[in-house]
Amino acid sequence: MKKIILIMLAISLLSTLLTGCGDSDYQNPDVLIDEMGKKIYIAYIDKDAEAIKELLSPKIQNRKKTDKEIEDFFSIIEGNIVSFKELRGSAGGGKIRDGEYVERTGSGSVHEITTDTGKKYMIGFVVCLKNVENPDEEGINYINIQQEEDDSDSMQLLGEIGEPG
Repeated sequence: MKKIILIMLAISLLSTLLTGCGDSDYQNPDVLIDEMGKKIYIAYIDKDAEAIKELLSPKIQNRKKTDKEIEDFFSIIEGNIVSFKELRGSAGGGKIRDGEYVERTGSGSVHEITTDTGKKYMIGFVVCLKNVENPDEEGINYINIQQEEDDSDSMQLLGEIGEPG
């Protein structure tokens, strides 16, 4: 039994040492995207325009129409939000140069946001996690709200902030 415990401890220690990236600032991109989804959801509930704006890339923050888009964004969902089912998100493609990402993108969504009116919505977003050549594109570049259509699996786009692509 002691031998098995020692082997398990050795494997655990070895795996801990070998999985260290060497970059103490490294954050898992999928976790970052999930966190962004949570922040968008909370900001929507709180109607916190500054919290939304902080998540946006400088490129989108500095557009003239962004403040108006954020203002309109908060009036889309009918009723009070009571829950959401799940967060989804992942890092997608990108460009690699010399073994390192120079551009990295991803997307996420908050699914089945339910209100006290019984309606269901989804908030989706597109994010640039890294762009060495254009750092002003780093951050969320697009957020949208869609509503589930009754008796259908399709969604209807109701509003958006930013530029989809």
